[in-house]
Amino acid sequence: MINKRGMQITIAIILCILMTVITAEAKSLFFREETEEELSAFESTKKDYEQELEANQIREETADRLKNEYDARIKALGDNEIELRIKELYDDLSKAELIAGLTEVSGSGIVFSINDRSRQDVMINEIDQGLLIVHSYQVFSIINELKKAGAQAISINGERIIASSEIFCTGGNIKINGHMNTPPYVITAIGNPDHLHKGIIDSEIYTEITGRRLRVTLNKENNLVVPKYSGISDNITNTLTEVVKEEIR
Repeated sequence: MINKRGMQITIAIILCILMTVITAEAKSLFFREETEEELSAFESTKKDYEQELEANQIREETADRLKNEYDARIKALGDNEIELRIKELYDDLSKAELIAGLTEVSGSGIVFSINDRSRQDVMINEIDQGLLIVHSYQVFSIINELKKAGAQAISINGERIIASSEIFCTGGNIKINGHMNTPPYVITAIGNPDHLHKGIIDSEIYTEITGRRLRVTLNKENNLVVPKYSGISDNITNTLTEVVKEEIR
């Protein structure tokens, strides 16, 4: 009969064997070396991806070149009635593209940055975590105040804001135009710097976010650039094109 001491030794040996087996299996799962076929497939996928990136860059450069050539030809038109009408339509199209956010805009304006409250600034008795972070409605309200103050073009973290832009919270971050953004949220607005600055300072939303001690900066600046909308849909472009075609008819 196995005594108590012998039983303990037997159990210990069994446990050691089990741990050895489990460890070996874990290593085989987590530290398995890729086979030659897997490495070859990975390299092939990587190569295809790099080629597609290069092709996209070439297409973008070609599109920009053709757009510049088109603009130059329009500007070189003469003064007869038909060519003057084409110039007027081109100006109308350019204005429509500006409003739709399809062109880059540069000029003076303001840069407004908003960030979550600093960890060092959080009170011990503050249990409402919602008061400590930036929310999408706050960013959206700032955008509305800038529009009311005469902003010609607005971007958030490099994302151009247009009429159809979506801004909503996803956890502690904000999704803009389908792209995830993390704080700080840097809002660039082009327009009269004094009007934009006053529009923000005098707004209720600015009082709210500063009252919650969210971290904000607001500066007037020159030579700002707001990029064109990065998610241009075919619907927008086709609509503008059809308007011009209808006018030409």
